[in-house]
Amino acid sequence: MSTSTSPRTVLVTGSAKRLGREIALTLARDGWQVAVHYLGSRDDAERTSAECA
Repeated sequence: MSTSTSPRTVLVTGSAKRLGREIALTLARDGWQVAVHYLGSRDDAERTSAECA
């Protein structure tokens, strides 16, 4: 088990909508720094990113 106090970072692909969004939000609530990735849903991705911050 790691004892590092550094923030953990994760890239969630397809995180603008549906399952990817839920995964991103859950990880953010658990203390992860989330990098949001999207293909064509920029507004949704920006909304998800703001909620993860």
